[in-house]
Amino acid sequence: STVMVLGWLLISARLGWWRKIAAQPRALPILLVSSLTIAFNWGLYIWAVNAGHVIETSLGYFINPLVNVLLGVLVLKERLRRLQWVAVAMAAVGVAWLTIDAGTPPWIALGLACSFGLYGLLRKLVSVDPVAGLGVESLYLFLPALAFAIWAENGHGGAFFHGWGWR
Repeated sequence: STVMVLGWLLISARLGWWRKIAAQPRALPILLVSSLTIAFNWGLYIWAVNAGHVIETSLGYFINPLVNVLLGVLVLKERLRRLQWVAVAMAAVGVAWLTIDAGTPPWIALGLACSFGLYGLLRKLVSVDPVAGLGVESLYLFLPALAFAIWAENGHGGAFFHGWGWR
């Protein structure tokens, strides 16, 4: 998908998208952190589902809007009206109930919710076109992902070439 995103950007805007991002001193560092944050989120989600923690992953994406509201209020200084606070409190009670019912702290859910909330905050803090930002994030993650895929295929549990056969 990196090739597709970058191909689209090059066809639609040539290198103008890159110049706009590079002209902002904070954009590339923030996009680096956002790419690491979303990579952590994806990795945790994939691991958790494969390890049988599907309910907790679902809880993580239920908690995520609460994290977004919290970050909006604390970091972006957004203000909620009284009825909005009531809605947030009701959702928080629901999360608390599910957590108590599970019997253990929902570490996976909190990791997913916080990493995705932080990703959203970082992308809000940097003023770049969404597709161009995705292109930069994809560039940052391409080589580490390729290195991991090569490592996994060389006897460390990878099944892209070995596990399925060519049919």
